[in-house]
Amino acid sequence: MQLFYFECCHIRNHIQIAFLMRCQSLYYLSLSTLVTILFSSCATVFNGPSHKVHFATNIEAEQITVNKRTKRLVDGGTTFEVDRKKEPLLINIKGKDSACQVSIKSRNTPSYLYDVVFTAGLAAIIERKDPNRYGYRNYIYVEKKGDAIRLYRFAPTPKGTININFSIPYLNYLHLNTTENHKDIAGFFGLSAGVDYFYKQNTYLSLQGGAAGTLIEPFPAPVKYAGKHEHASILFASIRNNHTIRSFDIGYGLSFSKYYWQQHNDNDPLFVTKETKSSAMGLSLTAQYRITKNFRMGFLYQPSFFTLDKTTSANNDHNNYQHLLSLELAFKFRVRKGR
Repeated sequence: MQLFYFECCHIRNHIQIAFLMRCQSLYYLSLSTLVTILFSSCATVFNGPSHKVHFATNIEAEQITVNKRTKRLVDGGTTFEVDRKKEPLLINIKGKDSACQVSIKSRNTPSYLYDVVFTAGLAAIIERKDPNRYGYRNYIYVEKKGDAIRLYRFAPTPKGTININFSIPYLNYLHLNTTENHKDIAGFFGLSAGVDYFYKQNTYLSLQGGAAGTLIEPFPAPVKYAGKHEHASILFASIRNNHTIRSFDIGYGLSFSKYYWQQHNDNDPLFVTKETKSSAMGLSLTAQYRITKNFRMGFLYQPSFFTLDKTTSANNDHNNYQHLLSLELAFKFRVRKGR
């Protein structure tokens, strides 16, 4: 009888444990579902009911009408606060001799697409009828050539325009000559500035000078190194010819670079610091994508083929290849508009 009692207690304990484990699983499942639902409303929370769209055109007109709202054009452009919805934008521009009408489809916003991926498709069900999931291009340029109407993100830059530019070579990869042969060193941060002159529409010359380094932190901060470590940096100046092709800027030209390399050991007071310095000439190549009116992101590649001075490197010839490859964050501001 006592044995039977113990068996019953044992079975009851197993049932209680199984029940608790099941409740715990249901709790975590409910919690994860709730979190998923909350995250799935990101597009609704972060996307307001409207957003700004910048319009420009080469059509000689005084006004532009967008979804039955009319505003004056100033220097061929203006900005509307447009409502988010599935229906397309209807743009009407009435010029002196002609009129044109353009329809632009809405599209799903990046925050909504992120929700769909993050929630494994649940957001597509919850927000399928929410107008906040939609948006339009932030920049719209309507160009008329003859009878053809074309849409671009940005207006062309006219001849005579002058821009100043500031760039941050944020992530840098240096291949340079050292006392221990060639080395590849990567790191963060730099700064450069220059000027652009458009000698014809969408084509410009640029002068730029700057510096780039290989900090181990993604932002300038005091760092204490342990043991042997090395640094690399570069000072450079370049002249390039550049072409604006839709949302891309492609440039090519010449560069002058001064490479620096040092090796230290903070834990060994007897360690003799090693260093090299070299000046070199080469090419300057860049490709940037225009994200907003003033901000671009792209790559800078400056290979050097001809060393101008003798170095303390392991290979002391005058044709050592070195380079700078950077991920750039570029800012451009117009100081004079061309015609």
